Amino acid sequence: MKMQVVTTITSLIDIDTFETTHDAQVEGEAGVPESIARAAAIGGCRAILNNFGYDSVERASNPEEGDPDASPAP
Repeated sequence: MKMQVVTTITSLIDIDTFETTHDAQVEGEAGVPESIARAAAIGGCRAILNNFGYDSVERASNPEEGDPDASPAP
């Protein structure tokens, strides 16, 4: 089974001040679960960073969002 998820990242850079603003949109086919769309977006961001030489990009754990890799609370 395959589902299409499109991740669009828009970055605006003020070349006078080098201030940046970023926006991201994730769109998926009807019925794509949010967790799959989120995984696709994270994978896309990692691919971009790795393309620029950031090979050791690690996943941040966020238990509040139901992160499956999060450790259980003590």
